[in-house]
Amino acid sequence: MIYSILTERLVNLYFGDEKKLNWLSTEVTLNDAIEALNNEKIVEVEEHYDDNNLYLMNPIVKSKDWHLGRIKFLANHIETMEPITLHSRYVGDMSVPFPVLEKGHHRLMAIMAKDQKRIDCEYAGMESLLDYLTGKVDEIPFETVSHR
Repeated sequence: MIYSILTERLVNLYFGDEKKLNWLSTEVTLNDAIEALNNEKIVEVEEHYDDNNLYLMNPIVKSKDWHLGRIKFLANHIETMEPITLHSRYVGDMSVPFPVLEKGHHRLMAIMAKDQKRIDCEYAGMESLLDYLTGKVDEIPFETVSHR
């Protein structure tokens, strides 16, 4: 199921104060992404980036400009963007109310750079965290759930 979540809540829980993403050795900050939107030297990249690439034995390393181009493409084509994929973090056999971004790192950065209030996501995790992210409740959940 697709949910519309509040971008600011996800960003605050996921990033904290450091609004940046890393793809292997390539770091992209939110400021980099915002600047790329108006930089004619950054070419839009339509090519999909498979987040599973990060876990391969010999991952494909893309340049910072490539990642910025991918973010720029998505920011300029938000209406065609697929939902991101989130779940709750596990610690041992416990679910904790912390979002894990499984797929959609470029999409999230594009939404942040365009200052969009909401982002669509597929979610599998704690209902209390989903309630917070969608705006159904205002309190950040703190409980954990055992999976024993």
